[in-house]
Amino acid sequence: MRSIFISPFHGIFPGTLWCGAGSAADSDEDLGLFQDTDTCCREHDHCPLNLAPGQTFFIGVSLPLYNDASTTASHCDCEERFYNCLKSSSNLISYKIGKNYFNILAMPCFTYDYPIERCVQYEGFIKEKCVEYEVDVSAPRTWQWRDSRSY
Repeated sequence: MRSIFISPFHGIFPGTLWCGAGSAADSDEDLGLFQDTDTCCREHDHCPLNLAPGQTFFIGVSLPLYNDASTTASHCDCEERFYNCLKSSSNLISYKIGKNYFNILAMPCFTYDYPIERCVQYEGFIKEKCVEYEVDVSAPRTWQWRDSRSY
């Protein structure tokens, strides 16, 4: 029988099967001890739009996006769903995963929107992030990076 407390050296948060680098689940229906949190992580892992490390994303005529990070980047809609799911779980494990993912790892997300002109407002002291952008609504939308929310 497999232990429900996967070693942290395997990159999976203890008590979960989906929260961390990869998955320790035997199937899509398989969840760890902290099922609400694991459900959020499983949905996030199944985001249909993501960029693996070193991957370039081309769609349409807009400029390509390149993921130069060591972790997978997701579409901002998936990040927002993940954030809201963890918040609605309202347990200590979801809180710790949210803090680590959104505040420490702080991976940017990508979106198709009007081009960013500048950041209007920053927040954070561990890692400063833009929370409000000024965009050029007269220009065509394009794929671009945005900072993730703080948890």
